[in-house]
Formats: sequence, structure tokens, C-alpha cells
Amino acid sequence: PRSMSAGTAGYPRASMQAYAGAVAAPVVGAVTDSLEMARMLATEAKRKAQRLLGAQAALEQCLSSQAKGGRASAYSPAEAKAELEQAQARLSRLLETNDGGDVYKRLRRDLDEAECMSDFVRATPAVRLYREAVDGEEAEARRALESGVKPKAELSEAKARLAYCQGVLYALLEAEAPPATTATPGDSSGLTPPRGGSWAAQAQEWAREAADAQAVAAAQRPHLERRRQAEKAFHKEQGWRKASERFGALCGLAPADMRTMQMDILNQDAQHLRAISKGRLTALSGTHADREAGVWELQCSLGAVGFLIELTAMPEVRDSDAGRLLAFLGTEEYEASLEASVVRASLAQLAPRADQSLRLRLAWHSAAGEHAVAAAIGGSDAEEAAAHKLREAHEQAAASEPPRREHEVLQGKLGKLEGKLQVIQALKSTSSSSAAAVAPLLASSKRKVTRLTAKVAGLDIALTRYEKSRANLHAAGGALIFLRRIARAATLRPLTESNPFSPKPYAGPGSSAIHSSPGAPADILAGHSTGPAVPALT
Repeated sequence: PRSMSAGTAGYPRASMQAYAGAVAAPVVGAVTDSLEMARMLATEAKRKAQRLLGAQAALEQCLSSQAKGGRASAYSPAEAKAELEQAQARLSRLLETNDGGDVYKRLRRDLDEAECMSDFVRATPAVRLYREAVDGEEAEARRALESGVKPKAELSEAKARLAYCQGVLYALLEAEAPPATTATPGDSSGLTPPRGGSWAAQAQEWAREAADAQAVAAAQRPHLERRRQAEKAFHKEQGWRKASERFGALCGLAPADMRTMQMDILNQDAQHLRAISKGRLTALSGTHADREAGVWELQCSLGAVGFLIELTAMPEVRDSDAGRLLAFLGTEEYEASLEASVVRASLAQLAPRADQSLRLRLAWHSAAGEHAVAAAIGGSDAEEAAAHKLREAHEQAAASEPPRREHEVLQGKLGKLEGKLQVIQALKSTSSSSAAAVAPLLASSKRKVTRLTAKVAGLDIALTRYEKSRANLHAAGGALIFLRRIARAATLRPLTESNPFSPKPYAGPGSSAIHSSPGAPADILAGHSTGPAVPALT
């Protein structure tokens, strides 16, 4: 924008092309879903390298302590779990304070738009009297961005600390396990079981995996830079549009043309938010599936641990009475199978209502997008109608929550029953005494519960962005539907009435209109986290 020259009438010659989308065209081609996938890959690789760093540090302590004749590790898995919980709590607080990390992104967006608004004022003689005020706004935006650097660094450090503590806990659990123990299939901890019982060889293997993860993260840097440049280009384009709308009256624009600018700004924001949210949902879909699988496996493990603890208190186990124990296991298997079938039937009945609850929640987010556009455009009737629709959608979504929660509770109960049945099958099929197999099976199940609890807690934090992106996707959809409804209502007016949403064509540098018709809106993809406000997730 700084290279844009001024027209003979004192208006920016290139602003017409910018408003029509000429400047935005490179952004459309540069930013795709693949860039969001690259961002997700870079983040996962970075976290894996940090987990492996913690695992290597814990393993070095184990080897050093064993060489000196001490205990297996400098501190126990219980202590490592406590540190991990503290790291999770700290990260959760910072994420809530920084709106999931989007506060800094909004500050950076504000600075990009303020810089472009300053460019507009310098290039437009009719509004140069406002140069000092606009430059002050740019300086204020720059100071706000600088003040957000420290919270951003604290958030990054908290994420790294959480991954490091996860790696320490995983390594200590592996070191505590018997040599025959294998890692949980599909575990995303980045750790693998010891090979040949040699922890020194395992340390070397983890070092190689960490180097591979760092290489993957480094390979994504060019894509991340492209993504950042595309974000900056879009924000500057929006800054130019907002400046044109802000100072349009001083340049002689008619109210109808300024209204058109306002509508186009809202449309571009909504298009951009929808596109970027869709890309994030696609990139995080695998993580979402991993979380669901992890929760199911955790519930099964909890059921197994609960039943094994019950078995350890039985006289049959203490007396190693195999006959009575097998009879008890057969009775428990029958009752658990019968109860599981009843729970499955209840889940089948609740499934449609749980799906309806999700649809009503998404409809609430869509209504929030419509209300945000109505509030931005103004007009008491439209805003009141949108507010009424938002209240109704919120009430319907809140009323549908009990069936969804009941569905989740029953899923957890079914998982515990499945874990109990798995334990019974394992004890009945063991080649040795069933009573003797209870204690080692309980120890391994407890380690698995500890590992899965840490894994699911980490995925819950990571999937906060997934839920937020899904809410933003439907809020942007509601905003776009509302905008198109307004445009359609305007075009269906009688021909004798002027259309306030049809911009005047650009007639050259001497024209009284700054912008030409933008035509069909294009999807502007970038990492933009703002747009129509969405209600807080409950």
C-alpha cells in the first residue's frame, strides 16, 4: 500500500483495485488448508521433541542413580505426576487469560490494519489533516503489541513445560515397568518400549526420534512463513477497506456507497473466519479422533483397575483358591455382559437426542454470528430480531444439554464394563494361576491409567482450539447467511427505488467514488482469529 500513488482528484488511484480484490488475489492462492496442516504438523513435532527431551533427562537420572547403587530414579512417578498436574493447571490458566493465544494475534492484526490506515491517510490529500491522529493510533497499536510479547512468551514456555513433564512421566513409567512391558499402542507420547532391555540403547533411540521431530518442525518453517505473510496481506487489505469506509464521507462518498463498503468489510471478515476455521478443523480432525479413542481406553483401564482392586480383597485370591475364583469370574462376566447390553441399548436410544443437542449448539453459534452482524450494521428492528433469535437458540441449546451429558456418562460406564470384561477374559485365559496374575495385572493397569490420564489431559487442552474453531465456523456461516439475506432483500426492492447496496462503477481518478464494485466475494484464507463474536462454550 505504501507504493500506491494518489489520483489527480486527491483520491488513492489504487484503492479502487484494492477494494475490487486485486491486492487480495495473492492471498487467496497462497493460503490453503495445507498451510493449516503444516502449522499442526510443526506444533506436534515441536511438542514431541520436548516430550522426548524430558524422557531423556529422566532416563539419564535413572541410569546415573542405578550406577551409584541407588533407586531407579531421582524421584517417583507420583512426584512426576504432581509436577505434570501443576504444569497443566498453569497452562490452563494462561490459555484462559490469553483467549487460547488469540489475544496476541488480535494485537498483531490491529497493528497491521493501523499501518495500512496510516498509508491510506498519507496517500489521500483530502484526509491528511487526520495524519497525526492516525499515526497516534498506529503507535498505540504498536505499544499494545509490544506489551503482549511477554504473555505470549509465558504461554509458549508453559506449553513446553507441559510437554517436558509428560516426557518425564512416560519415561519413569516405562522404567518402573517389567522388561516385558510394551508401550500402549497408538500412544502419542513419542516413547517406545526398551529394546533388548538396554536403557542405554533406548536413550539413543529417543535421541534419534527427537532429532527427526526437530527436522520435521524445521521443514514446516517456510510454510509457516507463507502463512504469516498471507495473514499480514489480508489484514492490510482489510485495513485499507476500513480506512476507505472511515474517511469516505470526507472524500465525497454517498451514504449508500459507504454502506456497501461496510457490508463488504463484514463479508470479507466472515469469509476469512469461515475458511481459516475450516482449515483448522481439518488439521485437528486426527487429534480429535485420538482424544476420543484415548478417553475410551482410559475408561476401560479405570474399569479394569476397579475390578482388580476388588479382587485383591477377596479370600479366594489371598488363599489362591483357583476353583472358587473361576466360578466368581464366570458369575461376574455374565452380570457385566448383561449390564453392558442394557447400557448399549440406552446409548442407542439417546444417540439421536445427543446428535440433536450438538446441532442445537451449532445453531446457537450461527445465531451469534447473525446477531454480531446485525449489531455492526445497526438498525433497531434487525438487531432486535437477531437478538431474539439468539436468545431462543441459546435456550434450546441449554435445554438439550442433559441428554448429551447422560450419553457421555453412559459411554463412560460402558467403557468401565468393557474393561472389567477384558480383565475377566485375561484371568480366565492365563496359563498360570489366576490368583497369582491379579497383582501384576493390577500394577500394569495402574501404570496405564496414569499414562492415559496425562495423555487425555494434554489432548483436552490441545482440542480447545478445535471446539473454538467449530464454533467460529458456524458463527461465520450465520454471519454470511445474514449478509446475503440483506443483499437479497435489497435487490428485490422495486426498480423505482434506488438500491443502497449496489456500488457505483468507478469512472476514473476524478470519480466521487473511491471504490468499484467488489463483485463476488472470494474466500480469503489466513490465520485470522477474530470475526463475529461467539458465545462462550459451556
